Amino acid sequence: MKVKAASDWLQMERGTKTIKPNSERHVFDVYMLVAMLTQAELEESIELAIRYREVPAAKEIRNCAIELYGDINAPGMIELRRQIKTEIAYPLFREALNKILGV
Repeated sequence: MKVKAASDWLQMERGTKTIKPNSERHVFDVYMLVAMLTQAELEESIELAIRYREVPAAKEIRNCAIELYGDINAPGMIELRRQIKTEIAYPLFREALNKILGV
């Protein structure tokens, strides 16, 4: 849900959706939720990603995540750096996010 909310923020930034106050926080929330996962939660997320890989909603979320966080200069990563103003463990974040979403 947070990836979708972060994607909505991006659409608002691009002017294709109505702007909602504080919507940029969802970009940071995705990063924090990934960082807080336990090993057991990560493994369960991987299983769910595999099980529901072909569900259209899952495909949409994967595409949103790739657009937002797909490389260090993707819109979500730029916004994340703007918000936290510190070093981001991008390779670790991206690896975990890929596993969680089945990318």
